[in-house]
Amino acid sequence: MFAFRDVIQSQDENCIPYDEFSDTFFVKSSVLATAIIWIIAIVFNIKGLRLYTYSSIVVASLVMVLILVHTIRGFTLSGAGTGINDYFAGSKETTPSFFSSSPWVGAFV
Repeated sequence: MFAFRDVIQSQDENCIPYDEFSDTFFVKSSVLATAIIWIIAIVFNIKGLRLYTYSSIVVASLVMVLILVHTIRGFTLSGAGTGINDYFAGSKETTPSFFSSSPWVGAFV
C-alpha cells in the first residue's frame, strides 16, 4: 500500500513489512514527524484555548485556499471541459446526467 510503502516507509517495494530488527525499521522522517506533532500538541496544551482560536483561523483559511487552488488547477487540466460537461449533461454512453433522477434514486436505495 502507498501509505506504508512510500509515506511511513515501513514496508519494502514489494509491500512486505520490514523486520523490526533490520536497519530500515527505524525511519527518521516518521519519527521526526511524530516528534513535531507531539511538540505542537504540548504547546497547545500549555498555552490554552487562546492559541487554539488563532490556529483554527489559520487552518480554516489554509484549507479554503488549498480547495480554491486545487479547483482552479482541476479546471485548467487538459480535458477538464469534457469532464465537467459529462458530469452535468451525461456522456453519450451509459452515464446518466447529474440532473436526471436515476443517480439520485440509486443513492437513496
